[in-house]
Amino acid sequence: MAHKFTAKSKHKLDNEQRRSLMPPYETLQKFGLASGADVADIGCGIGYFTIPAGKIVGSSAIVYALDILPEMLAEVAGRAAETGLTNIRTIQVGEYDFKLADRAVDFIIMSNVLHETDDHDLFFSEALRILRAGGRMAVIEWRKIAGSPGPPIEHRLSPEEVRDLALKRGMEEFYSIDFGQGQYGLVFVKN
Repeated sequence: MAHKFTAKSKHKLDNEQRRSLMPPYETLQKFGLASGADVADIGCGIGYFTIPAGKIVGSSAIVYALDILPEMLAEVAGRAAETGLTNIRTIQVGEYDFKLADRAVDFIIMSNVLHETDDHDLFFSEALRILRAGGRMAVIEWRKIAGSPGPPIEHRLSPEEVRDLALKRGMEEFYSIDFGQGQYGLVFVKN
């Protein structure tokens, strides 16, 4: 069974070290998120990327904050209200059912969530279902190295494993980044 992050650990999702290594606005901009893009933040947690995405895409676009935990969605809704964002939609989803229409979004953020699934193929396929042609999928994961923070090493996915999931579905790799502290990011484009 995959390692699952719990709501009681949500304080770990936003801290000075993470903001230093992976500043949310700059990270999303490096990944190519731009004004007007509809976004799905899959496994949004507390909204670390959701809120900045809402500001980047502007009021004419929607950011869907998707999570299986209602506590996380409540946190995102509160943060959105505090910042005055009206383009954030929180949706409680199933692990393999994102409750959005086919081709609903232009951009997907999947930060440290793929390793939490038991069926990576099914999870990845569901993500691709909601992504429009030409859309981008940004995946952030933990490297398979001992001694770094994060989930147990046996639950982690190497960059090569994530690439394989994307490339075998006809996606093209667009961008990669090393975040330090054992994390990496990959961006793929859907053909």
